[in-house]
Amino acid sequence: LGLKSVAEGVEDKQTWQYLASLGCDMCQGYFSAAPMPEHELSHWHKQWKAQVSGLYMMAS
Repeated sequence: LGLKSVAEGVEDKQTWQYLASLGCDMCQGYFSAAPMPEHELSHWHKQWKAQVSGLYMMAS
């Protein structure tokens, strides 16, 4: 069906790695980001994109 799955409540890297190994596509929870005020979201997003692109570059 081409659907994506999202795991909610992921709190640590070990849990996320396990879920990803089972085929989960995305996560939501303290592992990816703690709750934050709206004005901090843009800065967090820039850091997250840089971190994720670095992981993809290492895997290539």
